[in-house]
Amino acid sequence: MKIGLVLFFIILINIVSAIRINEVMPNPDDSCNDCTEWIELYSETPINLENYTINATNKKINFSFSIQDYLIITKNKTAFLLLFGGYENKVFEWPGMSLLNSGEGIFLFDNSLSLISSINFPSFSSHANKSYSLLSNSSWIICNQASPGKLNLCETQVNLTNNTIINQTITNTTAGIDATISLSEIKNGDEANITINFFNLENKIYDLKIFIEDESNKTISEVYDNSSKKWLAGTYYLTSVLSWQGNISLNLRVRIKNSFRDFSGDAITHLRLRESNKTSIIFDKPFNIKVNEADKEIKQNVIEEVKNLSSELKNVSTENIIKLNSNEDKEELITYKSRNEIIKENLLIGFCIFLILIIVILLVRR
Repeated sequence: MKIGLVLFFIILINIVSAIRINEVMPNPDDSCNDCTEWIELYSETPINLENYTINATNKKINFSFSIQDYLIITKNKTAFLLLFGGYENKVFEWPGMSLLNSGEGIFLFDNSLSLISSINFPSFSSHANKSYSLLSNSSWIICNQASPGKLNLCETQVNLTNNTIINQTITNTTAGIDATISLSEIKNGDEANITINFFNLENKIYDLKIFIEDESNKTISEVYDNSSKKWLAGTYYLTSVLSWQGNISLNLRVRIKNSFRDFSGDAITHLRLRESNKTSIIFDKPFNIKVNEADKEIKQNVIEEVKNLSSELKNVSTENIIKLNSNEDKEELITYKSRNEIIKENLLIGFCIFLILIIVILLVRR
């Protein structure tokens, strides 16, 4: 009984002492080019953050102090305090910090490099001075009332975009597989290198699917398969691409399909895993990504290729075609037949005439 109680309290302490990403403001309304954007961490109990790491926009910083409850991380501490106020000892300055208004992922690692909290916030280009706020049900919301260093104020507010709460829970990779990606934007028309970090893999062989979807859920990307040396549509799995236990990084190349060369804007990158040669998906995680417009020269080349292809198809389809009737002064339906069709029809008519002549000759002889 005593052992059970001890275990219960150990588990309880681990739960309540968990640190998490609690609120983010990617697009503050300041006059210093987003120098007051911020990330808020929260812990119910004091935690020593020494050798903890936070990543954003492919940059990272290590901590060497403790957190009591709230901690605000910002690029310019002085400007932040002037704009938002708060307690100076709860604000940490990170000069290299830079959050993308188009959306990206933020990842918090403990001193053993385990990912303990992460979020992927959407585009805030049209949400200046609003925050991405964690609710008590572990979902996230675009909040009109930012509250750095305080209790989040948007428990009852719904997402401004689609009037529903965005369900994105805090990630705790000790309970299963998780992943991060290095790619937050891609230029249409260019190939992009992407680093995928997987955590807590089991000792199995995995197939991987990585694809980018537009706003209508169409797959618009291709991935390079190193084994076949070919570009594959994003709808295909890369088979037996992972065989590892624990954490591993994987480098791949992706690009937008030629047929979507005109696309630009917000999109979603999906990572999916399944055990090799099985159909059940065991891991599926979306990431926000920005697709930048293709260069005009590249777009024009694609347009010319399409025109040339259409011209070739037109030439092939109209080759040996004869216009049977036309009227340039009136809008009439113009019928077309190929030479082969005309020859077949004439042969049939000739054969019928030949039969008639044979019958006539036989009748005359009688």
